[in-house]
Amino acid sequence: MKVSLLKLIDVSILPAVLAVGVKFLGLMFALKFLNLTFSTRIQGFFPELLVDYSSKESEIISSSVSVLFTGITLGLGCGLLLVQAHFFHETHISPKSATNLARKGLSKIITSSFDVFHRLFIWLSLLWLVTFLSFYQTFHNQVSIWVSLALLFISWGYTQLLALDMAKERTND
Repeated sequence: MKVSLLKLIDVSILPAVLAVGVKFLGLMFALKFLNLTFSTRIQGFFPELLVDYSSKESEIISSSVSVLFTGITLGLGCGLLLVQAHFFHETHISPKSATNLARKGLSKIITSSFDVFHRLFIWLSLLWLVTFLSFYQTFHNQVSIWVSLALLFISWGYTQLLALDMAKERTND
């Protein structure tokens, strides 16, 4: 396999597991702390937990909170990587800043184009996937429209920031 493909597989594990975990935690948070009425049942040969809501509103609220938590988590990951790409990228950082970071033992946060853009590609792809899935759920009356629009705004904004950083990278070459 090519190094780029192996790198993408390697850096995709954490955000994918994190997205699934936060989706589940968001659902549990909504059910517990928003006092939504529901019941659970286990079904099938391979046990799967099914949640039965007492009303459509409870389903929409819990799904919206769950999707929002997932989007915010992926958005925070993208934001941190964009900060790293903009301020701690080996082609963008000044020699004085690099020296100061090395003196403080923080030279590991300086990253290469290969590393930061591969990680950003994965995190941003997952954010766009969650955004598209939220619009699908909105179309099927399972998620509030404002959640989907907020995720669209965040995804589009981060994509634009990445494009600006990549353009800056190109001018530095």
